[in-house]
Amino acid sequence: MKRGGSEDPASPEMPPPPKRVPSNLDLRFAPGYDNILDLALRVRQPENRLTEFSGECVVGTMHMTVKSALMTMAEKHIRFLPLVSDGGEVVEAVDVSDICNFLVRGVGNAAGKEMLESAESLLALPVLEAASFSGRNQFKVLEVEGPRATLRDAAFLLMRQSKRVVMVKEGRPVGVISRGHLMKVFGDKIQQSALKSVRLDKAGLGNTDVKSIPDAATVLEGFRMMAEHNISSVVVTGSQGSGPAILSTSDIKMLTWPHGTNVLALPIHKALAIKFMALPVAMVPCISCTLTSTVGEVASRLEATKVHRIVVIDPVDQRVHAIISILDVLLSLHDSASSNVFG
Repeated sequence: MKRGGSEDPASPEMPPPPKRVPSNLDLRFAPGYDNILDLALRVRQPENRLTEFSGECVVGTMHMTVKSALMTMAEKHIRFLPLVSDGGEVVEAVDVSDICNFLVRGVGNAAGKEMLESAESLLALPVLEAASFSGRNQFKVLEVEGPRATLRDAAFLLMRQSKRVVMVKEGRPVGVISRGHLMKVFGDKIQQSALKSVRLDKAGLGNTDVKSIPDAATVLEGFRMMAEHNISSVVVTGSQGSGPAILSTSDIKMLTWPHGTNVLALPIHKALAIKFMALPVAMVPCISCTLTSTVGEVASRLEATKVHRIVVIDPVDQRVHAIISILDVLLSLHDSASSNVFG
């Protein structure tokens, strides 16, 4: 493959559709969009023990490279990867934001061939360098048979301490609980609360300091903007699409395509067009609502589509007013006067 940002690489081969694993009570807990156990079918009670959900867990090793970690995340449709020692114990973890920031800072202001070669070199480094790069203590290990190992405990760590929850049994990882999983468990409580009918223009949800970038900008420029502002997504603006688009830190997984690091030099609109064509049918690239939508409607759409955020459009001028994440919705439930589900 010829390097260089001035030439468009050939279109990637279309990946095969993912194998779907039916949700049933024998599957237990398994990570990934297409094989997550539907927690809502299993239990809706936050007091239930985490032993209910232990089972398979996708992990990486402390010896793998950054590129290998990205390939694992892309294959399993995950954003967070626990890293284990030779003895199988969790010693560190890495998420897509870590790798995105690691590459942006490592590449610096390099451009063209120098930038691509620098990115290739960074991908070949041990993943532990990216995992420790952010300096964050971003995950918490919970022993599934310990005294404080319920869904309520996991929710508290995720919502109030911003930590991912890695479930372990006798020191070995047996599952990861994410905010998306909690939305499945607690989503019905939103529909039963007074929040259900509150309109977004009255709810005060989400981030209204939305950062945007032209769709003609490169993917690397988008990642640089996210690193600079310490955010996980930017709104893509321009005339190339028919609606709002999002570039997020999860899109760092595009580097596992046949394009390789050449993706960084692609215009954002072209990279997202390739990505959307390759997505499984069940995965939605970007969803939006208006200020007249209700919190209940937003919660239902986030849970149904399995996306992490929704774009709020002002119906008057059709501009992006805010971005609402799963975390925003769950925190609104916690902060409501009628609910204290997270302890």
